Amino acid sequence: MNKNLIYTLLLTFCTASVNAQPNSRIEHTAGKDCMFATRPSSWRVLDTRHMVLWGPSQQDTYLVTLFSPLIDLRSSDVIAFIDADRNNKLCGKSADKIAAPNSRIDSSPTLISSMIKLNEQDLITLGKQYNLQLLSPARIKALSEKDY
Repeated sequence: MNKNLIYTLLLTFCTASVNAQPNSRIEHTAGKDCMFATRPSSWRVLDTRHMVLWGPSQQDTYLVTLFSPLIDLRSSDVIAFIDADRNNKLCGKSADKIAAPNSRIDSSPTLISSMIKLNEQDLITLGKQYNLQLLSPARIKALSEKDY
């Protein structure tokens, strides 16, 4: 294998392991939450091991942590959600998996090691950590006005 490819993979893996971690409220949650659907309505990749999934109602939002990184997850246009235990749910700490089937590096699935239900404040915090907008600007404004 090409040395440059090996160095790139190592650098990507090391970078993924030091990415910003979710806030402390989220870190101390067990991670066994479930989405009662096998097809999220949408998702947003945070890094090679973390993504946010929105359930069919758009009210149910989850932080997914993968067991091992999917190196080109962010650039993948297709993501497979695998309900391995066939219970019509995606759950953390179960046999359920996520894969990037069009990956040029590795299309094999990885386990969902943790799945945590998020509230709107969690989405704002994660958005700031990853420099992404996970809620609409109008909703963020309404929440900030509500606090005063």
